[in-house]
Amino acid sequence: MEIQWDITQQFDKYFRIVVADTDEWRQQSYALRYEVYCREFAFLNGNQYPDKLESDEFDTHAAHVLVVHRVSGAVAGSARFIACEDDFYTALPCLRAGQSSLFDDYRNEWPYAPETLCEISRFCVHSNFRRKDRSKRTEVQSSPVEFSPEESKIFPFIVAALSLAMHVTRSYFQRPNGIAVVDPILPRLLARFGIPSHRISLDFPYHGTRALFYCEEAEVNESLRPELVPLRDLIAKLLRSHFSTAAPSPISPAKDQGSYRLETPSVQQQETDRLKRQADLVLNLERKLWKNLNITEHSAILDLACGPGFLTQAMANFHPTADYVGIDFDENMIRTAQSELAKSPCGNVRFHHDNVYKLHRIADSSVDFAYGRLVFQHLKFPFVALAQLRRVLKGNGTVCLIDVDDDWFTLHPAPNCLHQFLELSREGQRQMGGNRHIGRSLGAYLYSAGFHQIENQILTFSTPKDLSLWDFLDVSLGFRLELVPQESKEKAKGYLEEIYGVLKKPYALGAIGIYVVLAKNPRKVR
Repeated sequence: MEIQWDITQQFDKYFRIVVADTDEWRQQSYALRYEVYCREFAFLNGNQYPDKLESDEFDTHAAHVLVVHRVSGAVAGSARFIACEDDFYTALPCLRAGQSSLFDDYRNEWPYAPETLCEISRFCVHSNFRRKDRSKRTEVQSSPVEFSPEESKIFPFIVAALSLAMHVTRSYFQRPNGIAVVDPILPRLLARFGIPSHRISLDFPYHGTRALFYCEEAEVNESLRPELVPLRDLIAKLLRSHFSTAAPSPISPAKDQGSYRLETPSVQQQETDRLKRQADLVLNLERKLWKNLNITEHSAILDLACGPGFLTQAMANFHPTADYVGIDFDENMIRTAQSELAKSPCGNVRFHHDNVYKLHRIADSSVDFAYGRLVFQHLKFPFVALAQLRRVLKGNGTVCLIDVDDDWFTLHPAPNCLHQFLELSREGQRQMGGNRHIGRSLGAYLYSAGFHQIENQILTFSTPKDLSLWDFLDVSLGFRLELVPQESKEKAKGYLEEIYGVLKKPYALGAIGIYVVLAKNPRKVR
């Protein structure tokens, strides 16, 4: 059916999208859910909710989005987003309910990484905005509001708007793979709007007949009906503006330091000194890489987690016509970077205190090239950081991520305690949200986040060709003592002293492989 009027303009005239991030708005969401789930359809026992607010344990770490009628202030619809962090079968209530009904392909080998998953649930629309014939209201359809025929024409698009709001939310928090347990009628309705989904389970009894459906972010962007693209973009503008400035996130990354923590001034100074030695050691190797990055005149370059800025300044001198911004979560590191910059002024470099999960200081579509060197191994929420990179990169902009994978670490002869030391530091980093095997996953993460034209390579460094054995140990192992849990610190110090004993062996060698992954940001959807 061809539509002769502007859906976005009409929707915005009568409705608005609200993030329920206050107690008052959340209670309105819970009240709507009580009205629909307890009173109208009796899916849930209303006696369990004496305050007439339907809520559960997942609401505290979910993002709730509402569609609100402008004139009356009535909540027309509500939905929530839950990010999966660990075991998806327990983290997502929809999979708790439907796990036994999953198709064999999904039950035997789940195809989606937990950090890419989210649940869309508690998706409901008030009957006042659902009934075609509002003269047939029953007692539970309370507080009738009179609507003009023009307003009523928008009602079918409330479902589409809620679905697009969830689509934008999961895109922002970089959860491209969405799961929902719904009445099988709803996916058919959404398909009419160009919002496709795929059944992944048999029907099962759960608040009526339900089934699990999967929805992929990229497929929605490709299939969405052209007349709904402006509505999606309007909702995206509103929600991204809200999420980028509002605390708390449904996955709470904003204050997370990951596994890179410098707890005391002495440790901070030691790390600054180590980073200076590291920058000096790898500078020639980095320059070879920089030559092939296709950085052009006046390119806007973002250096993520730049630390004290030694390599940022070196890169800026290498490409003196480009403009560089270095950001870091650690204010002391940024002060050091600014102090070092004052000693050797470089007009095309600036340093800002910022967070890779927020990038407050970086405007949308303002970056040509983003550089993340040894950053992602420390991030508990890599997909949130990738979502921000998608936002700030221009269409066809490039991201380059460089990081480690411990399987590419070699020391020979290997002291007996080397394995124990590496395991202690890996486990300590894992407990703080880091990942010492991140290198192998970077390409897959970028693909899941919506990047394309992904190129992987592994650069190797070895002794004595690229650096001395002492420098190799200092750069690759020295800092890892800070990752070890406090209760194992003394034991780890002993291990490290024994490992440094290989310096006495003239035939000893060390080698390490570093992943370098390049990817392009797709051109912005208009």
